[in-house]
Order: sequence, then structure tokens, then C-alpha cells
Amino acid sequence: MWWRIGVVGVLLANLTACAVSDWLFPGETDREPCPCSEGLFCVGGYCEEAYPDPLAFDELHVLTAVPVNKTGTGGYVAACRAPEQGPHGFMLNVLLQGIPGGHSDTNDQALSLRPGIEMKSGQVVTEDAVTPELFELTIECMEQLPDSAPKTCQSNISADKLNIQKVDYFRYHQEPGDTAAALAILIDMSGSMKGLAHPFPPYNEDTLEKVTGAMPDGFNFSALASDSGGSRISAVETLVKTLNPDDKVIIFTFNENNVDVVCELPGNPDADFEKKKLECFGTNRPLHVGGSDFGSSPLLSIKGDERGRSPLWTAVDDVYDFLESTELANGRLRHLLVITDGPDTCSTSPDLNQCSGMCMQYNVEYEVVRDKIEADPVEQRIPVHFVQMAAKGYPERDPRQQEIACLTGGQYIFVNTLEIPKDSLLNVMETTLRRIRYTFRGYWRFAMEFSVLKKTNEPDNGWLYALQGKGKVHAGEDDLFTQSQEVFEFKYGEQQVSSFFDRRVSVRKECEPGGGGCPGPEAYGECATRVWRCDEETLTCRSELEWKENGAKSSCGSAEGKITVDVKSGGTHIEYEVAVLGLLPLRCCGGGCIPPGPPPMPDELVSPEGSTSPCFYYTSGWMKDSSAGQNQWVAFADLKQSDVCTWQAFSDYLKNHDGVYSYPDDWNCEAVNCFPPPGG
Repeated sequence: MWWRIGVVGVLLANLTACAVSDWLFPGETDREPCPCSEGLFCVGGYCEEAYPDPLAFDELHVLTAVPVNKTGTGGYVAACRAPEQGPHGFMLNVLLQGIPGGHSDTNDQALSLRPGIEMKSGQVVTEDAVTPELFELTIECMEQLPDSAPKTCQSNISADKLNIQKVDYFRYHQEPGDTAAALAILIDMSGSMKGLAHPFPPYNEDTLEKVTGAMPDGFNFSALASDSGGSRISAVETLVKTLNPDDKVIIFTFNENNVDVVCELPGNPDADFEKKKLECFGTNRPLHVGGSDFGSSPLLSIKGDERGRSPLWTAVDDVYDFLESTELANGRLRHLLVITDGPDTCSTSPDLNQCSGMCMQYNVEYEVVRDKIEADPVEQRIPVHFVQMAAKGYPERDPRQQEIACLTGGQYIFVNTLEIPKDSLLNVMETTLRRIRYTFRGYWRFAMEFSVLKKTNEPDNGWLYALQGKGKVHAGEDDLFTQSQEVFEFKYGEQQVSSFFDRRVSVRKECEPGGGGCPGPEAYGECATRVWRCDEETLTCRSELEWKENGAKSSCGSAEGKITVDVKSGGTHIEYEVAVLGLLPLRCCGGGCIPPGPPPMPDELVSPEGSTSPCFYYTSGWMKDSSAGQNQWVAFADLKQSDVCTWQAFSDYLKNHDGVYSYPDDWNCEAVNCFPPPGG
């Protein structure tokens, strides 16, 4: 998803035609609005001094797609949550990445091209010089998520050429001269990262003891892990080491057990949470990543500490409040970067496993965080960036994370962890974090209408959609950019990073709660019906299972049953005999249909007169016969044949006792129906 071009023309400073950039953050500030007096340049609608460190333009990266609506005045506003009207189009958040072009001793390692920055040519970039005419954009495919075949387009929705309506530079609302960052990083340390999840669907996180007890013999935890090698942790270490020297940083971890600070205070290894928050937030990098005088890296030492479930919104809420309130971040560009592998699994939500319930300590709900952020004036909101890694139990994008990023002007990037080879994941994560870091002062935005999004039911409301596309750059009348045949792309695969990296961006076409439009009820197995609704939390079509009561016949019907008997003589196998029982009455139990217990045998057959020990016994209960399909059940037994214990006696008994395998009146499977279903 990149495009390499060279700057050959002079970037002309237009000091009289700066438009106020108010798409997302229309608040007022005390800064001087454009047009600007001599010596100042228009940056995001306000006048600023030029940045001193020269760059040469190198690559373009599309990071995020944000749905937008058209205003009555012809502008565009981010439609982070607007189910009553739906988006008219989308806005792409774009990083124009550079390489050092003049001074080798620059302290600014944020290699992004932005208004006011001096170029290698000695000229200064202005916002109005970067216009829609310089760019060409094609949507090759728009398809509904989840997507079982991301490499192949399953939709005929495309656009040969989109009309880019507006290009502007979004600058976070800070005071003049605020250039250093105050960065808080949140790292998910829940069990799914390391593979501590149940080995069968829905792959839910649980305690180590319960997960271990559910593991089949020889099962490898890493088969379930989102990040078995800790690539996200190593990538954070690289990010911290490459921040500007005056950027402050603090690192938090979170899981069901605690929210903590990753830091080792010299002489105080047992410092509590509050002390570490105050003393570890700064520019002293060895407190987080170690060094010759500090010993090993505290950050890398947390690898292997993953446990339990993910209280995502508790952690975001706590750290957002910390960034808002701490004086340590005054005069700086505050940012919150969250690295997780799925939605919150501790608070009430459609993703909560009802058999587990909410976490005892950390269970802040999504709406609490969203409402708190929306209550802040838009110009005061702290940008929240999400890097969501795919998890075995949650392989798709979380619309809540996308919405918070949209509301705060942050980035949302999905990393399809389960498809990326382990030896490529570190490169993907380092690249992703670096690109987000380059946007801390601001980024470019391309707004465009996409008529298909405005249609009522085409594509369907209530889903996330992946956008795959590519584009080109044109030189323009002033030869701003060198004409190039190379393209920038956002698709599955990125040549410089990983051919398995899904770099498509996604937008939500919202459904309206209570308004219908989601699929109708459909059968789900034999003991449940899948019922669809528009979820108020995500504004997407979500399904719930309506269970039949345990013990109910419901739709279970009946199934063929048989007993396979290993006939032995003196302990030596002779042959297998099969008793076909006919149809077994099935009942709902724990979400599945099961038969009654295998038919009991009378004592005169099991231990006939003259037998010193039982000659017949079951070696297993009912099992589905995979060789005969899902509608047959088989039980296994041993028969020690003798003069007083014969197979014929058992065969005759089963043929003449049709009721031996019926349910007793007081039968109860003693199981609980849960959502998601066990094994479903």
C-alpha cells in the first residue's frame, strides 16, 4: 500500500487561500486563522511557523477509512455514528511519508510530509498546494465482512475512478509550539495472545487451570495464539527506542487480573501502580526497555505473562483519564495507542460468553467510554489509535474500536494475525506502529462520495465492508510531484512488508436498531434458532441463539443407534458384533441433541448363574458415528463369551425389548445452554 514519488517542483506558498479544516474538530482556538502574516504558514486552517527539519517525499500509505456525510454547505463531516442517514462516502486518512533530505543530525524521526515543513529543495510545503487533481483513486472491490476469501473479490461493487472532492491536512488541536508527544501505550496481555483459550469454538479465554484441563493430549497452545512469539511487545520496544528524544512515553498492560505499568524504577522494584504512573512517564527510555546501566528490558520481560480475559474498555477508560488529568503531558501532543486482539471479553456485550459472566474487577462497558469521550469538546479529545490483531475466537474487525478512533481522530488498523507467518509478524507490527507514530502531528485526508453507500439496501445495512483499491499521483501544473507509473495500494498483501498482510480498509454501513433490515431467523443446529437484530452497541447485524429448554424434544427428532460389541474368549478378541437398536429418541442437552443412556442390561445376562464376574460391560457411552454421518450414535461394549454368557442371549434381549432405551420420566441432562454455544 505504497507509492513512491519524487519532488521536483517548487512547493509554492499561497498565503491567502487557506481553508479552515473543520470536518472532524470544528472547535475554536486562540490561534491566528488563515490567511497568515509574513513568516507564518497555513497548517490545518491556522497559522504556524515552518518546521525546521528538511524531508524528501518518499511513499504514501492509506491507513484508515472513515465514513462521511455531506453537509448542506458542500463540505464533509465524519459520520462516526449516524444510523438514521448512513454515510454518503468515505474519507481516507493518509500518511505522506518522507526520508531525511537535508540535515543528517535532525532530531525529528517522524518522517511525515506536512504543511509548514521545509523540503530538501529549501521550499516550504503549504496545505493548499496539495490538491485533489494530483491524485487518482480506484475502488477495485467493496465486499462484506467477515470475508472467507480475502484474496478473491466476492462482490461486483467497484468504481473505476472516484472523484476526490477534497484533500486537506488534519492537525490535532494543540497550542502553537506543541510538537513533542505524550504517548501512552496499552498492550493486551489476555490469554488469547499466548493461546490460553479453550481449544474448541468459541475459543473463549479462561483461567489457566480450566484451559489446560480442556486441552486434548498433545495439543499445542500456540495453535490458538494471536501472538505466540510476542511480536507486538518487540514492536513496542522498537517504537519506544525510535521516538524523538523529547517525546514522553508510558506503557501499560492489561488483562483480567490487573492493569499495570511496565517500568522498573531503580532501587524500588516493588513500586506500586500510582508511583510508577508518576515516575515512569517521561523520556527516560531505559525505565521501559532497559540498557547497559539498567539491566534487562522490563518490556521484553513481560512475554509469557498472558492470562485470562480482556477488559479492553476498563483499560482504555483508565489510561484516557490519566492522559487527560496528568500535568506531565501539559504542552504536548497526547496520544493513546492500544494494541489488542479483539473486543472486550470482560463487560456485558454481544461478545461476552454468558457461561463466564462479567469479570469481577474490570468490567467498564463500551458505552461508558464512548459517552465520556463524546462529552468532551471535540477539540479536546485525545486521539485513540487501535491496532487490532485477529484472534482465533474473534477473527474479525471490531466496529467499536473503529468508532472510538473515528470520534477522536485516531487511526484503526487491522492485522490479520492468523494468516501472517510468524516470521513476518514482527515486521508487520513494527511497520504498523511506525506509520501510526508518524501521524502524531497530523495526517492528510481525502474525502470522496461513493454513491453505493447512499443506497438504502445495496449493499445491505448493518455490516462492515472492506475496501480494496489503488491510486496514482499526477505531476500537476506546477510539477509538484514527479509523474509515476507506480501505484499506492490498499489490498491483501504489501510487497515491502508481507504478502499475507490484509491492508484493506473498512467502513461501516450502519443498521438502525429496531428498524429491521437484518437477516431473518434461521435454524442453528438442532436445539437453537439463530435470531438476528441490529445491535445498539455496534450498529451492525448481530445474532443471538434462542435455545430450546434442556430435556425438550424440540427439533431433535430421533436418530439411529447401535452397540458395537467386542466379543472375546479367554481375553482374546474373536470378532465384533453389532446390535442395531433402531431409532433413538433425542433430547436437547447443553445446546446439542443427545440420546438417552445406552440400554441397561438385566443382571441375569450381565452376571448369569455360574459366572464369577460380569461378562458384559460398556467401555464407552454414546458417540456420534462419524463413519455413518451425524444422525447415528454408537456405544461400545465388551463381552467375555462363555457357556453361560453368549452373544445370542444379548441379541435376543435387545430385539424383544423395544423400551430399554427410552428416557425415564425424570431425565435431566444437567447442562447449561450458553452463548456462544459449546462447540458451536
